[in-house]
Amino acid sequence: GKPYTDQELTEFRRKSKAPVSFNYIKDAERTLLGTFAQQRYDIKFSPREPGDQKLSDLLEQRYKWEAYLLGFEKKDIELMAAAWTTGSANQDVFVSYTPSQKPRIQARNQNPFAIYWDPDSRELGSRRDAQFVDRVSWMSLEDLEHAFPEFDFETEEQTDSTGEYTKTAVFADRSHESHDEKNGLYKVIERIYKVRESEYFTFDEQENKKPIEDVKEFKRTPEAKGRPIFSIDKEFFHVAIACPYFTESDYLYNDKYHCQPRNQHTEELIWPIVELVADSTGNDPVGFVEHMISPSRLINSMISQIYHSARHAVSGGF
Repeated sequence: GKPYTDQELTEFRRKSKAPVSFNYIKDAERTLLGTFAQQRYDIKFSPREPGDQKLSDLLEQRYKWEAYLLGFEKKDIELMAAAWTTGSANQDVFVSYTPSQKPRIQARNQNPFAIYWDPDSRELGSRRDAQFVDRVSWMSLEDLEHAFPEFDFETEEQTDSTGEYTKTAVFADRSHESHDEKNGLYKVIERIYKVRESEYFTFDEQENKKPIEDVKEFKRTPEAKGRPIFSIDKEFFHVAIACPYFTESDYLYNDKYHCQPRNQHTEELIWPIVELVADSTGNDPVGFVEHMISPSRLINSMISQIYHSARHAVSGGF
């Protein structure tokens, strides 16, 4: 539309000023355009050295095949759309076990407003400096009893109160924001955190590394005679699950995480919840929820993104 009237334009010309206006696209249109832009993408592996081109092509084909088998491709598109919308998105990568079958790696996109990373963490994306991550979900009583059959969930009986109604002053009741139960669902807080422990191991006749679960039990076996026992401090993932409505000072579960993903070269732990951060300007994530950054940086970022999208659309036949 026209932001200025004819009278205002005449006044601009009289003062020898150019009429400048900033038009903001509606939320629904911007979300729709962002979805279109994020669905037109290709995942490519770029070589670090001139001789790594064949390796990059092999990794690219491997990803496409794994994404096809595990159904990652659609989830990755949804993850990118969520990152563009909120500035960051999270995906839970876990291992599922089925009897008589090999374990399978699966992925599940998370609610971005239910994931709380360590506030002291500063490495977005990798979160290598994070010590924990919290995930909040809501479960019914039936789901809780099925997931934790060894725990006794006792609910308070509802009693009808009688008495005269007394009118009180009108006020904003926000107590529901801290409730641990709503609409028959109970808040469940899951914390995945790092614990440093000692890992014990020895070597067999073929000099193969053999882990030791219990040092005392191992020393009682004939296999331990003449074999030195080594130890090394390593970090492991533990998970603590609590339901505040039923557990005030206890946990539904607090033990080692079911898998320990690590970098095969550095043995460093890799978080099972993967974070995807949208394009940023000066380390300030920009997405549908825009942070307070300087107007000049925001305008320059938007212009460069529009130019990139237009060029990609022309070359891709959009």
